[in-house]
Amino acid sequence: MLLFAGLRERAGRDELVLDGLPAGATVEQAIAQARGDIPGLDSVAFAVARNRRLLSGADGRREALAEGDELALLPPVSGG
Repeated sequence: MLLFAGLRERAGRDELVLDGLPAGATVEQAIAQARGDIPGLDSVAFAVARNRRLLSGADGRREALAEGDELALLPPVSGG
Protein backbone atom coordinates (compact mmCIF):
# COMPACT_ATOMS: atom_id res chain seq x y z
CA MET A 1 0.00 0.00 0.00
CA LEU A 2 1.42 3.36 -1.01
CA LEU A 3 1.09 6.34 1.33
CA PHE A 4 1.23 9.98 0.30
CA ALA A 5 1.71 13.40 1.94
CA GLY A 6 0.50 13.60 5.55
CA LEU A 7 -0.33 9.89 5.59
CA ARG A 8 3.28 9.10 4.70
CA GLU A 9 4.48 11.43 7.45
CA ARG A 10 2.11 9.87 9.99
CA ALA A 11 3.35 6.36 9.13
CA GLY A 12 7.00 7.36 8.89
CA ARG A 13 7.33 5.59 5.54
CA ASP A 14 5.93 5.77 2.03
CA GLU A 15 4.87 2.15 1.67
CA LEU A 16 3.13 -0.35 3.90
CA VAL A 17 3.39 -4.08 3.18
CA LEU A 18 0.18 -5.88 4.06
CA ASP A 19 1.07 -9.44 4.99
CA GLY A 20 -1.44 -12.06 5.95
CA LEU A 21 -4.49 -10.84 4.05
CA PRO A 22 -6.62 -13.86 3.11
CA ALA A 23 -7.36 -14.73 -0.51
CA GLY A 24 -10.33 -12.69 -1.68
CA ALA A 25 -9.75 -9.96 0.92
CA THR A 26 -11.48 -6.69 0.19
CA VAL A 27 -10.05 -3.21 -0.06
CA GLU A 28 -11.78 -2.45 3.27
CA GLN A 29 -10.00 -5.37 4.94
CA ALA A 30 -6.67 -4.03 3.68
CA ILE A 31 -7.54 -0.59 5.06
CA ALA A 32 -8.48 -2.16 8.40
CA GLN A 33 -5.06 -3.80 8.56
CA ALA A 34 -3.40 -0.49 7.71
CA ARG A 35 -5.36 1.18 10.51
CA GLY A 36 -3.78 -1.30 12.91
CA ASP A 37 -0.30 -0.50 11.60
CA ILE A 38 -0.53 3.30 11.37
CA PRO A 39 -1.38 5.15 14.59
CA GLY A 40 -4.17 7.70 14.18
CA LEU A 41 -5.21 6.63 10.68
CA ASP A 42 -8.82 6.57 11.90
CA SER A 43 -8.69 10.30 12.57
CA VAL A 44 -7.73 11.45 9.05
CA ALA A 45 -9.67 11.54 5.81
CA PHE A 46 -8.22 9.89 2.73
CA ALA A 47 -9.19 8.63 -0.70
CA VAL A 48 -8.27 5.16 -1.91
CA ALA A 49 -6.93 4.23 -5.33
CA ARG A 50 -6.64 0.69 -6.62
CA ASN A 51 -4.30 0.20 -9.54
CA ARG A 52 -4.23 3.99 -10.04
CA ARG A 53 -8.04 4.29 -10.21
CA LEU A 54 -9.85 6.18 -7.49
CA LEU A 55 -12.47 4.09 -5.77
CA SER A 56 -15.89 5.53 -5.16
CA GLY A 57 -17.13 5.34 -1.60
CA ALA A 58 -18.23 2.18 0.15
CA ASP A 59 -18.89 0.25 -3.07
CA GLY A 60 -15.27 0.53 -4.15
CA ARG A 61 -14.02 -0.50 -0.74
CA ARG A 62 -16.02 -3.75 -0.96
CA GLU A 63 -14.11 -4.85 -4.09
CA ALA A 64 -12.04 -8.02 -3.71
CA LEU A 65 -8.31 -7.62 -4.18
CA ALA A 66 -6.31 -9.68 -6.66
CA GLU A 67 -2.68 -10.73 -6.42
CA GLY A 68 -0.45 -7.81 -7.39
CA ASP A 69 -3.04 -5.06 -6.90
CA GLU A 70 -1.59 -1.72 -5.86
CA LEU A 71 -3.48 0.29 -3.25
CA ALA A 72 -2.72 3.91 -2.47
CA LEU A 73 -4.04 6.12 0.31
CA LEU A 74 -4.30 9.72 -0.82
CA PRO A 75 -4.99 12.81 1.26
CA PRO A 76 -8.01 14.90 0.27
CA VAL A 77 -7.33 17.47 -2.42
CA SER A 78 -8.80 20.93 -2.36
CA GLY A 79 -8.47 23.89 -4.61
CA GLY A 80 -10.31 25.90 -7.12
